[in-house]
Amino acid sequence: MYTVNIVPASEEDLDTIIFLGENTRELQINEQPMYYSKEALSRAIHSSSEVCLVAKIDNKIAGFFLAHINDIFEEIYISDVVVKEEYRGQGIGQKFMEKVRELLKNTNIDWSWALVQEDNTHMHRFMEKQGYIKGKKFFFFYKPVGF
Repeated sequence: MYTVNIVPASEEDLDTIIFLGENTRELQINEQPMYYSKEALSRAIHSSSEVCLVAKIDNKIAGFFLAHINDIFEEIYISDVVVKEEYRGQGIGQKFMEKVRELLKNTNIDWSWALVQEDNTHMHRFMEKQGYIKGKKFFFFYKPVGF
């Protein structure tokens, strides 16, 4: 068996995070692969408002977790939970959630939420196991450039 280490993401991890983000079907919002820029991810890993973690096995990334902390509304939005296919179902997602709970232990964050694609039943089950309640169905609108 192997040891999974959940650690803060570093600059050296960004290319792998972007590759996984672009190649994880469950994160895509249209037919052309999209993901955050390296510059945006770099700002995120240095921000106290972002949670950017990687799961490492033998010093290689097995997955990553991104979330945004909003102190004003006392919430955390879980943006991405990605585990490489070969490591899914082995508790890495659970380890991410435990680490985030530990990080938020002495904060005012009193609720959390995530958007999950309708057909991502694996993530639906995972979130329900974490105690999340499935809410109403919404339609996702996006504008690729600008506001």
